[in-house]
Amino acid sequence: MIENPISLENYIQKFNKKIKYKTLITAVSYENRGFLSVKSIVENLDVEKVILILYTGEYLNDELKERWEKQRIMLNNFFRNKRINFTELECDPVLFKKSIEEIKSITNNQFSNIINITTFPKNYIIRLAKEFDDSNNIFFYSKSDYRKPNENELKIGVGKIIPIEGFEGTRELNSEDLLVLVLGFEGNRALSFVSKFSPFKILPLISIPKKNNEVDEKFYEDVKECNRLLLRKHRILKSKNGLFFRVSSLNHLDFASELNNIIKEYKREGVDICVSSLGTKPQALGMYLYWKEHKDTQILYSVPSKRIDITCIENKTVTSETNDTNIEHENNNWIYRLPPN
Repeated sequence: MIENPISLENYIQKFNKKIKYKTLITAVSYENRGFLSVKSIVENLDVEKVILILYTGEYLNDELKERWEKQRIMLNNFFRNKRINFTELECDPVLFKKSIEEIKSITNNQFSNIINITTFPKNYIIRLAKEFDDSNNIFFYSKSDYRKPNENELKIGVGKIIPIEGFEGTRELNSEDLLVLVLGFEGNRALSFVSKFSPFKILPLISIPKKNNEVDEKFYEDVKECNRLLLRKHRILKSKNGLFFRVSSLNHLDFASELNNIIKEYKREGVDICVSSLGTKPQALGMYLYWKEHKDTQILYSVPSKRIDITCIENKTVTSETNDTNIEHENNNWIYRLPPN
């Protein structure tokens, strides 16, 4: 049985480039790991063509916009040097129905495809998981270490909160809302849900990597600190032992199972379930798997008022010659699959 998720190194050893991938679907990112993830994919897996997503609109500040433009040029040159055909596709970062249709048209429903979730926001990841839910497709994630946001970064709120297209669920007007918040280092972005959404009860879930007790406890305390204002609210629910629930931040299958078991304790008639798409990118895959079995659930996306980069390789100089081994911080590559339908 294949590990899931499985490291890129183990995946290569198992298949030895026997699988040819029709399309790599990725986006231009302002994070350095965006380019590094594409480089790892192209140099280790057999890719025929690329769909390169360009987000439209003014959603980046000047500094991140400059980094985004630089990475776009680097990716263009990289694909040309590797003689890989690529198509640039402009997409709205929030409303993506038309964009998804174009992506599906380009792939022509052919398998196998690689979706590089490293470069996508979580609303796109959830929708792409739905559209490419097939065991022949793989989801690639380049995991970076993260730094704890500073106080100014924690104060960044949200512009708006909207249901993700295709995941509106069913909500009764006279029902109570249970809002499930999957928490990481969001700060005021998570707190904004309370003022903008006003749910009846809030169920916070603390994301931890589940590596070992020492690492997990540090993540638990850091996440609590980043979300301290939210966690003091009287509508907050805790587990029976008085602690906050913990969920896996890196394993999508474990997360989906944990999410199901925790919500099951509170789901009853007259309660509508709304889940936030905060948290990690692998959790977004797990959130889709949960929704797949509970389609009455509404998944919400909070549009941040400002984007920031808290990956630990943000200040490193990355070029087309940069290799993962040149980066002193952890930047592991993993492959995720969705269970067979």
